[in-house]
Amino acid sequence: MSRAHRQLVAVVIPVLVSILATAQAGNNSQDTLAIIVQKMELAQTAGRDNVRPYTVTRDYRFFQGEEKPQPDSEVTAEISYYPPDTKQFEIRDSRGSGRGERVVRKVLEHETEMASNPQNNALNEHNYKFSLLGEETLDSRRCFVLGLEPRRESKELLKGRVWVDAKDYRILQIVGEPAKNPSWWIKRLQVTLQFANVEGMWLQTVSHAEADVRMFGHHVLSAHDVSYRTGAVSAAKRTVRRPQRDIGAGILIVR
Repeated sequence: MSRAHRQLVAVVIPVLVSILATAQAGNNSQDTLAIIVQKMELAQTAGRDNVRPYTVTRDYRFFQGEEKPQPDSEVTAEISYYPPDTKQFEIRDSRGSGRGERVVRKVLEHETEMASNPQNNALNEHNYKFSLLGEETLDSRRCFVLGLEPRRESKELLKGRVWVDAKDYRILQIVGEPAKNPSWWIKRLQVTLQFANVEGMWLQTVSHAEADVRMFGHHVLSAHDVSYRTGAVSAAKRTVRRPQRDIGAGILIVR
């Protein structure tokens, strides 16, 4: 082999190795994404099967404009869940602006409606296309961060990101905006949902929604679960009250 040939080989081989390594890394990335999504779906199924009847007391804080030390309205609600598909709620206390209570009622009516068909908004390959965006640490937990691209325009689905625990593949956080605008009144809606272990059940415990509403400006609705009761709510269900729809029914959707 001539000196020129040896020099050419010395240049070409590293380039080919780099290209093959990059291609292999791409394949491995796709394999990793498929495994993550599969295990995430299994974790969701196991979580739903593990949920018992419960009642949660939840506090809502409503702000007209940006968040400030004191909310314009505070609402306390009690939500009862009866597996597999029924939720009911009662407003226990309301202070401040009456608009805050009206928004919370619409949110809870939408939540009870969604509970009747949970597969419509489940994080699975039927509803979403996923992409692997990388890894991050959230609450001291190593997480996979997946991109969410809804497969259809629906106000039940979110376009954004989900943080999946790298150890048990449970969903820790979702951040996004509805794939379909829930109302003409809404110009922009950003939702953050957080999840945690509650007496052995994996539940959404915190939500935060920010909306720009036509003619009414910026609004913020934050909610966090205060306390849970289990077992005692397994008595007969009350008659389910069907939500009424109007132009504001989709404002500040949280699950």
